[in-house]
Amino acid sequence: MIRRGLRNLALTLVALCTVTGVLSLAIGAAADMSAMRAVSAGYMLVGSLLFTAGALVGLRDPGRSRRRERLSGRSAASSGLTTWTDAFQLSAVLVGFGVCLVLLGIAFHPRTTL
Repeated sequence: MIRRGLRNLALTLVALCTVTGVLSLAIGAAADMSAMRAVSAGYMLVGSLLFTAGALVGLRDPGRSRRRERLSGRSAASSGLTTWTDAFQLSAVLVGFGVCLVLLGIAFHPRTTL
């Protein structure tokens, strides 16, 4: 079960990197940028957005959704994130993906020497 979860995380990260790279190349070609600079900027932009989203998800109060649920009369099964554990796990995944993409952006930057 852990192996399957890690495989799913890896596949998600590869898909995210692929989609980000292709869209960055398309936007960079339209803006007449070099390929390396466009890919680097795309990875850094999407990585920073994911990192920020992960921080915001981790800071959100799961109790608010319960109060909103009681007021609207919805069932607990359809509530989404209702515990701190779920919020922190999603936050960790988003922050991890964001950090990976920012590091890829730094590695692809034209002025970076490895």
